[in-house]
Amino acid sequence: MFRSESITSRRSETVLRLLKLRKASGRRESGRFLFEGKKLFSEALDSKMPLAAVYATEENLTFAENELIRVGADSVRLFSVTDEVYMKLTDESAPQGLLCECLIPYELHTRSNIVPVSPGNRLFCAVGIQDPGNLGAIIRSAHAFGVGRLIISGCADLYNTKTVRGAMGALFRTKISVCSDITGALEALTNAGYSPFAAVLSESASPLHLLDEDPTRFYVVGSEGRGLEKEVVDACKGQVYIPMEKGSESLNAAVAASVLMFSQYIKRL
Repeated sequence: MFRSESITSRRSETVLRLLKLRKASGRRESGRFLFEGKKLFSEALDSKMPLAAVYATEENLTFAENELIRVGADSVRLFSVTDEVYMKLTDESAPQGLLCECLIPYELHTRSNIVPVSPGNRLFCAVGIQDPGNLGAIIRSAHAFGVGRLIISGCADLYNTKTVRGAMGALFRTKISVCSDITGALEALTNAGYSPFAAVLSESASPLHLLDEDPTRFYVVGSEGRGLEKEVVDACKGQVYIPMEKGSESLNAAVAASVLMFSQYIKRL
């Protein structure tokens, strides 16, 4: 049985430290991030994420204990917190009473302009996705549609609580490369035999449904508002567009990314 520690003060040292993790700077400095909810907690345990601590209200304490026992997570610290303390920690509109503190998995999520690849590794690239919910949805689709490595650049923080929530546990199982020089990374991948295709609306772009299956091809999608910068498009080997009904507005970035990923996934079945 786990022995839980109690936190009853909203001004405790632990609470003040955790509040710093709500900001990207605090997450970078500490190498830790937060997420909430029973489902994500169980997903993290099953994915062997490096959990450091769990903070649970009284009604969720037994559940947290049982889950930690189930996977033998003896090194994870368990804290019992009052409802008042939990309300100080949460940023959820509907607090779930269970907060997890996790170490950033640097081996799973790398920060380098050199993208590690292996034979048959399927790629996808997202550039400039500033909305954390959209980024989370893209991560969720990447896992669902067999993307071996997701490449992102200029996007929302991976460990923003909205990103983690939107990914629905896929963040814990998806290999991600965060690149600061996306044009350099794309050029290096092209030299390694990959074929990046920019998702753009242009006369030179190929309609998605007419492209044959090619394991070296991967798509690069930009934000809904700005799209892809010219230098990113120029660094790609080709261009692609998603056919739509006339008069239709551009697709949400996460929806467009999902369509592109699914188009390749379905051809492999």
